[in-house]
Amino acid sequence: MDQRFLPLLKNPFFFIIDLVFPPLCYSCLTRIEDQDPFLCQKCRKELHLENSICCPVCGSFDTATREDCRFCRTEKAYFDKCCSLMTYNEKVRALIHELKYREMTRIADYLADHTIKYLHSHQPFSKVDYVCPVPLHPTKKRERGYNQAALIARKIAGHFNWQFKPELIKRVRFTESQSNLSPQERKLNVGRAFSVDRNSILYEVNILIIDDVFTTGATVNSISRVLKKHAVDKVYVLTVARA
Repeated sequence: MDQRFLPLLKNPFFFIIDLVFPPLCYSCLTRIEDQDPFLCQKCRKELHLENSICCPVCGSFDTATREDCRFCRTEKAYFDKCCSLMTYNEKVRALIHELKYREMTRIADYLADHTIKYLHSHQPFSKVDYVCPVPLHPTKKRERGYNQAALIARKIAGHFNWQFKPELIKRVRFTESQSNLSPQERKLNVGRAFSVDRNSILYEVNILIIDDVFTTGATVNSISRVLKKHAVDKVYVLTVARA
């Protein structure tokens, strides 16, 4: 017997629910016909980045060289390397929105699984000691109940046996949402918003920062700047998507 049907036999209630309310794609709302829990086959194909050419420093998909990169020409990158798994499109936006604002925390595992496959295929970082999610301010974390970046980061760290350090980086200043701010306003908004746990030994350590979306890079760059002040060797950044 197909193992997928065992949960339905153990609890017929879920079988009836599935018949009456079939799973719908979070992006286009069509019925999902296979075993993917969130996206239909058509939308799922649009999750993966087909073109791996990107800036070797900030990970921008617009160029393959640092010299032609808009971010690297206008910003000082405090991180050593940044990579993103996919382009931020409507399919990705739908998943991340459900994860952050609808308490669909299972999506974190889903995105982490895709990211793990990407890391195995591309191996972009030579050595990682600590994995740190971009932190939420305690007030925002209490409101949401969880940090979506931490959920993703925890699974990735566990898979590769990297040390998961969710409390290493702290957000010490409450900042307004970045979504409606200009690039310059984003930079000012997160300036001096982060600190590092003083009890941690960071000398010659390589740290991987994980977040859901890289938009202007202001947040991860601000964190990277603080880490570099504490004698961290390499600061890497990995995001699920790049806007």
